Amino acid sequence: MRIWLARTVGTVVIAALGLAVQGFSGDRDDVTEVFAGLAIVPLLVAVFLHQWPLRADDADAVRSQYYKRFFIAVGIAQTSVAFGFAGMFLTGRLWMLGLGTVASLVALGLHAPTRRAIELEDRRLREQESPATLSDALDDSTLS
Repeated sequence: MRIWLARTVGTVVIAALGLAVQGFSGDRDDVTEVFAGLAIVPLLVAVFLHQWPLRADDADAVRSQYYKRFFIAVGIAQTSVAFGFAGMFLTGRLWMLGLGTVASLVALGLHAPTRRAIELEDRRLREQESPATLSDALDDSTLS
């Protein structure tokens, strides 16, 4: 499933860049639209990833899945800023950086390890009748 997600994101980015190169007529508006879209797509992927349930039968697996999903989400969120930054330089429009930054902050906020988010994951795991919960898995973890 993770490979499918990575391939989908990569395909969308490559297709969008390909359309930008093919349709580029020298007009800044064309590039602005492409990079604005590229700054928003990672936010949509982060929302999809947030809805992706953890599935595991033991605490170690739950913790591992949560850590993986969190760091993938952080990486995806950073791509919004990168596309906004590139769009700002290519178009000369400062609001492109603001768009990427806001999209990134929203994506990071979705995946922030807050008490509310952990309780939501615990509820989802209980609904799946999983014997492990995220809060127990995180309490058992030791960082060395």
